[in-house]
Amino acid sequence: PILTGGHSIFTLQVLRMFHPLHTHIQEFANQMEHDSGILLDGLQVIPGADHLLRSLPMDKWSIFTSGKHGHAHPRIKHLKLPMPNTMGMDPKHCVVFEDAVAGVVAGRDSNAVVVGIRTLLSDKQLKDAGATYTVKDMTRFAVAVNPDGTLTVTIDKS
Repeated sequence: PILTGGHSIFTLQVLRMFHPLHTHIQEFANQMEHDSGILLDGLQVIPGADHLLRSLPMDKWSIFTSGKHGHAHPRIKHLKLPMPNTMGMDPKHCVVFEDAVAGVVAGRDSNAVVVGIRTLLSDKQLKDAGATYTVKDMTRFAVAVNPDGTLTVTIDKS
């Protein structure tokens, strides 16, 4: 329940949901975030994500996270993924790829097109949260850069 209920939610909120009252302080949340940023064993890249990210122009994608940069950067580096030029863009002009309810809801609420990735949640759970599409992994995506600099994202549903 902690993985599916606490994924993509601020650490302090997770503490309030799943941990004893004495841990409901920002200092404890900061320590947990720090620890999770250095505990990297077992992390895996979603199939197709590396190829998709490397096919995008660096100024055309970003990372949005409820975690702090000290949490995201070590994970990206550990997985040998490219680092975007920015950590935030106007989401209403974005396609959001997300595997957690909180992230799907955030993407939906920002008026982005949301693609739910079924790593922890089912198709129904992701669509109920607001995903426009769902896929098993990122291997079915292709991106083309148009002459005007915009991107066309194609999803192969086969």
